[in-house]
Amino acid sequence: LRAPFLFTQAVARIMRRQGRGGAIVNVASVQANGGLTSCMAYAASKGGLLTLTRNNAAALGRDGIRVNALNMGWCSTANEHALQLSLGQGEDWLKQADRASTLGRICRPEDVASAILFLLSGAHTTGAVLEL
Repeated sequence: LRAPFLFTQAVARIMRRQGRGGAIVNVASVQANGGLTSCMAYAASKGGLLTLTRNNAAALGRDGIRVNALNMGWCSTANEHALQLSLGQGEDWLKQADRASTLGRICRPEDVASAILFLLSGAHTTGAVLEL
């Protein structure tokens, strides 16, 4: 939580000085809603990030600075692929994960990019948590 806290303070000073407002998007995780017991510290930190997001939204809104969060689910990345293999999953782990997903596939990096672009857009939204 230290890095997003300090980053938000620093960027808010710049945005205030420029007088044009702005938007900040924090990237959290669905683990914040209650994660695996093996990820307890990670889950707690992501829960804290959501609280930080909402509090910063309230504190910075009058300056025209919107603060929102993206609460990411399972996403297919190179690091995730390496992790799955290290956990003993086969090369087809992604196919299996996609089949089990509600939308027919787990999140992809382009989904994350689209969601962040939406939250950075001029939408009149602050303090929101978008579940992905």
